[in-house]
Amino acid sequence: QAPLLNIHCVQAIPPPNQTVVPPSFVLAGYGTSSKYTSLDILRRWLFIHKNSIEQNVRILGFSTDADNKYFRAMRLMSGFYASLSNFDVHVDSSMFSIQISNWSWYFLRPEQLFVFMQDATHLVTKLRNRLLSATAALQVGDKCITMKHLQQLLDNEELIRLDHGLTQSDLKPTDRQNFRSCLRITSCDVLNLIARDDNSNGTYMYLKLIKLIITSYIEPTTSIEERLKGAWTAVFLLRLWWVWLLLVRLSSLSSSSTKSRKNCREKYFVTRTAFFSTELNAHYLTYLIILVQQKQLPVEVLNIHLFSSQTCESTFRNTRSLSGIFSTVI
Repeated sequence: QAPLLNIHCVQAIPPPNQTVVPPSFVLAGYGTSSKYTSLDILRRWLFIHKNSIEQNVRILGFSTDADNKYFRAMRLMSGFYASLSNFDVHVDSSMFSIQISNWSWYFLRPEQLFVFMQDATHLVTKLRNRLLSATAALQVGDKCITMKHLQQLLDNEELIRLDHGLTQSDLKPTDRQNFRSCLRITSCDVLNLIARDDNSNGTYMYLKLIKLIITSYIEPTTSIEERLKGAWTAVFLLRLWWVWLLLVRLSSLSSSSTKSRKNCREKYFVTRTAFFSTELNAHYLTYLIILVQQKQLPVEVLNIHLFSSQTCESTFRNTRSLSGIFSTVI
């Protein structure tokens, strides 16, 4: 009996004359254990790709929920700050290739076999959960990033719920994957109220970061120009934040001398996975736009909101319902 169930779902890209998005469907499902490696994941992807090509179907890419093994597999395959010595994917005749200038801020190689996206909904909840972490102490400049600033809106007797739309459960969600609460804490009303207090500038920046990711990857009506602008604004914001943390004197951030220099600084920043996921998504969004611009892919692939596992959530829920009293992990 396998402790884990692995499912591959396919999301088709709608043709130009079709306004209704086709539903996702299950490609494969099988029991597994947690002993598989990132290289095993690569072999699965290449197996799916090879068999799809034989059926005249081109798998554009893969999306996951920022699981560490899958994320490492994406970095290995894409060459994004990772090297792959035992696989030679460059011999594949269906490789994508783009012609670009030597951009100092763009780190993705021109030849890619797949387009990868980390599920933006999970990325948003990870960023929100960082605010709730008891071990993190997010800070930029002399401003702290904290849920206390949102709590002040709820405690303000001059404000009513219609002013901000928040509830106590939005600030202390029992379900850490609750995406609706992420939408509420980043609403325009909340951002406008937070911006009134100069002491909340750090929190405003962080909530704005989450908002940029939502508009860039999740909202279906966002234009391509706004998606690209929002995605890279989020990337450069995080880069500048991390560079500042590397340059600032450690004594001004923490009085602890027992922790390592690296770990102490990471305490004031988003998680490594969230940082790299934001980078990877922006790079592949740009890559995808260039492929369309250079006539290698149809414009329909720019339905960016479909590049996530959220279209498959109903399938995941149905699969979980098959388990007994001992929950099956999907």
